[in-house]
Amino acid sequence: MPFRALFLALLLAVIPISGWSENRVELHVFWSLSCPHCLEALPQLTALAAEHPWLELQTHEITRSAVALERFQAMAEAHGETAQAVPTLFYCGQMEVGWSDDPGHIVQLLDRLRACQGGQAISPSAAGRSISLPLLGSIDLGGLSLPVLTILLAGLDAFNPCAFFVLLFLLSLLTHQRQRSRMLLIGGVFVAFSGLLYFAFMAAWLNVFMVVGNLPWITAAAGLLAVLIGMLNIKDYFAFKQGLSLSISDTRKADLFQRSRRLLQAERLPTMLLATVLLAVAANFYELLCTAGLPMVFTRLLTLRERAVENARLPQVQRVDTRLEKLEDGLSGVLLRAIGARLARGEQSLVFLNRRGYAPVLGCAACGWISNCPRCAAHLVLHLADRRLRCHHCGFESRVPKACPTCGNQDILPFGRGTQRLEEALAERFPQARILRVDRDSAKSRKQWEALCAQIHAGEADILVGTQMLAKGHDFPKLTLVGAIGSDSALFAADWRAPERLFAQLMQVAGRAGRADLPGEVIIQTQFPEHPLFAALVAHDYPAFAGAQLKEREQAGFPPYAFQAMLRAEAPQMADALAFLSTAKAWPEAGAHPDVFLYDAVPMRLARRANLERAQLLVESPSRRALQRFLAGWREALDAQKAPSRLRWHLEVDPLEF
Repeated sequence: MPFRALFLALLLAVIPISGWSENRVELHVFWSLSCPHCLEALPQLTALAAEHPWLELQTHEITRSAVALERFQAMAEAHGETAQAVPTLFYCGQMEVGWSDDPGHIVQLLDRLRACQGGQAISPSAAGRSISLPLLGSIDLGGLSLPVLTILLAGLDAFNPCAFFVLLFLLSLLTHQRQRSRMLLIGGVFVAFSGLLYFAFMAAWLNVFMVVGNLPWITAAAGLLAVLIGMLNIKDYFAFKQGLSLSISDTRKADLFQRSRRLLQAERLPTMLLATVLLAVAANFYELLCTAGLPMVFTRLLTLRERAVENARLPQVQRVDTRLEKLEDGLSGVLLRAIGARLARGEQSLVFLNRRGYAPVLGCAACGWISNCPRCAAHLVLHLADRRLRCHHCGFESRVPKACPTCGNQDILPFGRGTQRLEEALAERFPQARILRVDRDSAKSRKQWEALCAQIHAGEADILVGTQMLAKGHDFPKLTLVGAIGSDSALFAADWRAPERLFAQLMQVAGRAGRADLPGEVIIQTQFPEHPLFAALVAHDYPAFAGAQLKEREQAGFPPYAFQAMLRAEAPQMADALAFLSTAKAWPEAGAHPDVFLYDAVPMRLARRANLERAQLLVESPSRRALQRFLAGWREALDAQKAPSRLRWHLEVDPLEF
């Protein structure tokens, strides 16, 4: 990291900014284009800086500037934190993560900035974090006081067996009370002290857990205790009266309830109230172990913010605009220089291309012939290693022709590139490097795969060329660079799930870089660097990408805001498949289901596979219950429908592919 950035970060951490020239206060804001909270915060902060000339606002967008991202990491490190989320604010030696749309938040921030300008010490502000809850929506935890947060957690934890135990215990005490006023008094005092105890416990637990809760052995010990208690309860179910038990015997229960009722039937009011308080304390302490689980889980925020290796950090992601960058065999100069730097340092690089073979198609420029599969509506892929043309859908293969089968032109050329061609180009560019290709052609068996993995772990490979086989589940400590090429094809695919799959794939393959002590870097070649998908990848911001995708799907009426089923049919003739689906659509009872819509039968994207013509019919409904009711009757009608002998059909609920 640059010395200048580190020096500035250290100054911000230890020197009050109010002591700088003319009592000006610097406010550094690190943000991202894909962050909705950032887009809300920036206009408010800009207006705040315009109203107060002593406030110097500096904004840093981290997705388009590697310098800004590096500065962000340096300033976070100087505060003993990790740069993980945006927006993040640095001011007066403080670091504040998150933003709340509560109007009081900007007022509190201004008060802290004014205090800093006046030379007063300010306490660190709590990092804003939000959770999304059913019915309640998004809740900013950083903006909640401890009592409010405690009440919220108590509401979440209300529906559990332990809470019902306390309620039933109270009802059993009230059953023998004859006076309504006495019942109301006992019930009110019992509930009030139960709530007070819950609040005190939660407040104490949260404060203690903030200090020791991140220790792994704390979580491990709590988990072992929970397993032990669960095993004892299971034992009690089968052998209640044998051995160690946490349950109260039936004879003891009757005696306890009788004693409790006697206490509550005392003539003196103070005695009765004291007994009620004691019983409330006893009942709530009895269910203490059940109550402890939620705050332990909650205070960890159910989020993995660190990598498995302690010193490992998320890799820096860089986008390369291939419209401006000249490519050499599909590789940009930025990626080639990065690979060369890793070779010089003895580190490993991975070039990711999810397309095996040498080239996706072989063609003739003279007559326009291309290598189509005779059995499928797909191209035969050129595999130059064994000089074969192979279909990746049905397995058909043939020899590479020496001349064009149509016009006899001997100058037939491969179009596009696969892993084999990429391996060849890298070997020419880096002749001294040990290049290892990992795909289904090089790892056809388990033994071959294990041998390749052993080579990588042993450091016997400098550059890896691989498909999705290397995208996830692997830990290569010396791998510090991932270059992703050819990913644009999935951005505008016909399948509306394609961006989701692309994002997951790139996130997974990016995670192979920098998994140990060495820092990682990811370079993505794309013609659409401004696409929100790549912006989210740069910021490692899955929630932002998921939120944008969900918003688009809601507008388009796609799942999860609609529910679908797909009826597919395949036959030797397309007419037979379409006729079967059309008959299925014309089911007489379909009109009885107004909430279910049936689209027209259409050929599938891969209309022919293995000499069978394929078509599909989409069924959609805004209600899953309505869709299930329709499918129950429709399925019986499909079974009874006459179809050609060689026609096959299947019904898929919640289809994954289109």
